[in-house]
Amino acid sequence: MKNAPRCVHCPYESVCHLGCLGAQYEALGELFIPANSVCQMKQAKINNLVMAYYDMGVFHSATRQYIQKVIAHTARQLT
Repeated sequence: MKNAPRCVHCPYESVCHLGCLGAQYEALGELFIPANSVCQMKQAKINNLVMAYYDMGVFHSATRQYIQKVIAHTARQLT
C-alpha cells in the first residue's frame, strides 16, 4: 500500500519496502509515505547492487542499459 503520488509510477515500487513506518509517521504524519531521503537512499542502494551484479557477470548488458535509463528517469522525477 503506497499512498504517495510519487510511488504510483516509481520503477522501484515492486522492490520497495517503504522504510520505517514509525519514523515516517513521526516525520510526516503518514505511515505509508516514505520521506524523499529514504527513497533516494533505497534507490541508490538498488542501483549500486544491480551495477555490482552486472560487473560480476550476473546480469546481461541489457540489464545495465535498462537500469541506467531507470536511474536517469528517477533523477528527473526527484528534481
